[in-house]
Amino acid sequence: MYWNPEIETMDRAGLEELQLERLTEALERARQSPFYRSLYEKRALKPLARLADLCTLPFTTKAELREGFPYGFLAVPLERIVRL
Repeated sequence: MYWNPEIETMDRAGLEELQLERLTEALERARQSPFYRSLYEKRALKPLARLADLCTLPFTTKAELREGFPYGFLAVPLERIVRL
């Protein structure tokens, strides 16, 4: 039994394509926050062309996380936030 047969039985190439698509969407969504937009610009990050490029993404340091806390991470205006 599968929860989602289409995805769970997908071949490796199709799965990697789906993973790259979803990862790219998540990274683009993160880019909407001031914190991550600044990091992307400072580090001149480019969109990922393939999953193997994931290892080129730098780690976020504790100091950087402290710098952005709490509102620098928001990807939407504060007025639209219901709960943190």
